[in-house]
Amino acid sequence: MTRVAPSVPFAARLTAGAVGLAAVGLLSGCAAQATAPAASAPAAQPAGDASSSAASSSASSSSSSAASSSGASSSGASSSGYTDGTFTQTAPYQTPGGQETVTVTATLKSGTVTAVKVTGSESTPNAKHYVEAFAGGVGGQVVGKKIADLKVGAIAGSSLTPKGFNAAVAKIAAAAKA
Repeated sequence: MTRVAPSVPFAARLTAGAVGLAAVGLLSGCAAQATAPAASAPAAQPAGDASSSAASSSASSSSSSAASSSGASSSGASSSGYTDGTFTQTAPYQTPGGQETVTVTATLKSGTVTAVKVTGSESTPNAKHYVEAFAGGVGGQVVGKKIADLKVGAIAGSSLTPKGFNAAVAKIAAAAKA
């Protein structure tokens, strides 16, 4: 068997293959995430309510906030072991440009997140870009989820903001514990 030399350099073929595999992994990951919330949404709340909460939190997340770093507005304890209400916490996270903070305001009902708003210190244009991207996508990942199990990874290309978000959510869970 005779082997013909390809016209495309090996490095280019290797890069194209890696990009193709990454795209398949990304697309398959999106499909799994898209189907999971639909299965759990009816148990938490009607689908219309979940999408409207996510939409309203996404729309409001890019506005700046002067929220307190440890505020709570509760409406009483629920059988879930968490107090129903709206809770706000701030937590730091490290970036290449220095320390940033993220403020998370979450509304809980029976231990389930019904709304979320995220704002950041945004001390640099780069930090602002990533916080806004994260804030725009986080509602779809957390609304309808139990606060006790809530932990997110990279969202919309933001891989550092989730560290501060998860720390703030842990503070919210502790503050809401009945």
